[in-house]
Amino acid sequence: MTDVTHTLRLTVQRPGPHVAIAAVIGDVDMRTVPSLRTQALEIIQQGPPHVVLDLAQVGFCDSSGLSALIGI
Repeated sequence: MTDVTHTLRLTVQRPGPHVAIAAVIGDVDMRTVPSLRTQALEIIQQGPPHVVLDLAQVGFCDSSGLSALIGI
């Protein structure tokens, strides 16, 4: 069984003026989705035309997390 931590963190790298890479660290579930949406939308509003969400460090994603990722 997966240990769900209910914590989420985003770290952002900007390898160029047109790209932001946001590494999502933690679990993406109904408790962390509001934070994910807020942080991702802040990155998008800063203007890079391409935003990549790196999910390599996500240990768990439920249906609300998947819905948020699609919406973002």
